[in-house]
Amino acid sequence: RAVATNGPMPDLYVNDPAKGAMGQTLAISDATIKLTYTLVAAPWMGVKRVNIYRNGVIARSLDIDESRDLSRSPIRDTLDIPLATDAKGNPIDSWFAVETVGSHSMFPLVKAQELPPLLITDAVASLAGPLGLSSDQFGALRPAETFAVYPYAITNPVWVTVSNRPFAPPGIVPIDVLNRPENDPKVHQMPPAGASAMMVRKVLRESKMTLRKEPGKRSVPLFYPRHDNPFDVRKVMNRLGHLRGGHAE
Repeated sequence: RAVATNGPMPDLYVNDPAKGAMGQTLAISDATIKLTYTLVAAPWMGVKRVNIYRNGVIARSLDIDESRDLSRSPIRDTLDIPLATDAKGNPIDSWFAVETVGSHSMFPLVKAQELPPLLITDAVASLAGPLGLSSDQFGALRPAETFAVYPYAITNPVWVTVSNRPFAPPGIVPIDVLNRPENDPKVHQMPPAGASAMMVRKVLRESKMTLRKEPGKRSVPLFYPRHDNPFDVRKVMNRLGHLRGGHAE
């Protein structure tokens, strides 16, 4: 029953607060679960979004008033969420977890990361070199080396089985499914700490907050994977065999 967090404290249970608590495995006979989550946080941090994950993809996203004082007014809500299904529409074993995301920097109580981590620089350089790409060709796809710290937390799952047998893992989510707009957790959308006004405008213009039209599709984020983008790092890595089942190797 563990939470990875830099401030917010979410918790959840499925159906039963004891048998279905976070970290437990629960056997059920229904195709739908009742997921109850709670959220508290210090008054100087806000949470903007709660994501409910089911088998690695977002099953439900909830917008939160970021000005809400979660120390005085914690959130407690119960949601009806169906289990994941197989190709025939039959319910399958499913795990559920809660993620919370904020968009306001926690400075000055939590200082920004001001010194570029050497490992990120080395990793980007080692990836770009063999591909014949200079580092500046990644543009807005390059991870920021200095950044503000925003409230974030994610819980351990509750594992739900459809029978009294051990939990059957659903497998890795394909990369093309993870990259769909509806599975964007809206975590990394803010300019790095100390960014100039020009950089802020550039990030806002070129980040996932900018939508573009795809022929025959609704608007999608600017860096949604596309076949005609030679600098789409995920596509390049996948072509060279460095993405296996959605995981980088």
